[in-house]
Amino acid sequence: MALSIIPEETTCYLTVTFKDKSGAAQAPTSATWQVIDLDSGTVVQTEANITPISSAPEISIPPAANAILNDAHAYETRRVIIQASYGTSDGVNGQYDYLVKNLSQVT
Repeated sequence: MALSIIPEETTCYLTVTFKDKSGAAQAPTSATWQVIDLDSGTVVQTEANITPISSAPEISIPPAANAILNDAHAYETRRVIIQASYGTSDGVNGQYDYLVKNLSQVT
C-alpha cells in the first residue's frame, strides 16, 4: 500500500474509525494521538486528546507537525499513534504512516 504524500508545512486530516470487538462502530471513553518523525524519532506533535469522542473523529494535524526536520531529505515519514480506552481494562492502539514532501522553498 502506498503512503499518502502531503506537502511540507501543510495541515492534514485523518479520520479514525473506532470499532468494538464485533466490528461495529463504537466511540471509546477516551482517546489520544501524537505524531512522531520516524527518521529521527522526534515527537513533532505531543500527545493530545481526541475531541469530540465519537466512533469516527477527524484529527487535524497542524502545519508545524509537518515541517521538514532535515533539508537533505526529499521526504520524511511521519507516524500518527492513536491510543484509545473503552474503560479501565479494555484499550486499543493504532498507527498511521504518511510522507511529508520537502518543497525546498518553504520558509
